[in-house]
Amino acid sequence: MSAETKTKWEYQTDENPKRKHHWAEDHPGFVKVPDRRGRGSVRVGKCPRALVPAEDTGELLERLLNSGVCWSPSNWAHDHPKRIYIVHNAWLYRATPTIPGRSYHAFPEDFEDRAVPPAIHRSIREVAYRQGCAEEIERWLKPR
Repeated sequence: MSAETKTKWEYQTDENPKRKHHWAEDHPGFVKVPDRRGRGSVRVGKCPRALVPAEDTGELLERLLNSGVCWSPSNWAHDHPKRIYIVHNAWLYRATPTIPGRSYHAFPEDFEDRAVPPAIHRSIREVAYRQGCAEEIERWLKPR
């Protein structure tokens, strides 16, 4: 699926009640939590409290999701993107399928990993430029 392909995707939380990616802060960020396999810790992205899904944010979340940059690896055999990258308030979010082909859940992308596929850097930069945050988004796109 190309980055230009657009379909109406639904936003869905990853759990109910939302705990994993939720916190009371007004900004996105990360916390360390124990790895499920008992191998140290992992960083978990936390969404700003204003983006916690509720009746009044549902439309915003779907609009953000559907304005994102779609990406799938070349060997992806599905009709829906593997990931959708969203630029919002100078931060990059990654959405992954919750119900494949229908809905996604997004969370802050970890800028320390720099795992954003290089094939979509240009598209992400264009979105960030339009939003006036091109400089801030570079921390996710620079080589390690």
